[in-house]
Amino acid sequence: MPAWSRDGEWIYFSSNKTSVPQIYRVPAAGGEIGSMTMSQGLEAIESTDGASLYFMNGNQLWRKELRRGEESMIPELASVAIGRYCDLVGKTIYFVPQEAGDRLMIQTFNLESRQLGQLFQLPGSLARWVPGISVAQGSNLIAI
Repeated sequence: MPAWSRDGEWIYFSSNKTSVPQIYRVPAAGGEIGSMTMSQGLEAIESTDGASLYFMNGNQLWRKELRRGEESMIPELASVAIGRYCDLVGKTIYFVPQEAGDRLMIQTFNLESRQLGQLFQLPGSLARWVPGISVAQGSNLIAI
């Protein structure tokens, strides 16, 4: 699952070439591939300001501060459904929790206030092999 940097200069992707999945990036115009994560990493999403990289480590959402290189788990998001069932718009992460069961639940997490919220709930379950949630920037549109 490749992902663009917010400035369009980089492409993030996952690879298990070192036997553990990691996040890498390559310049969009071509060039050297650089390793981005120290721990396991899948499904990268860059923050709106380009300062942080969010990624899955198991079923937990982690953040890497790109300037300092520090990686840390976001404890409030310790159970996000795998398969890029999260997206970032501004300072809000939209996600589907792992324990949604037979209901499709969309929740939010505000990075500044550290508050969780529930956006809506629908009957049905996640498509495990056709992953994704995408939230349109600057609107209330969500594609699942």
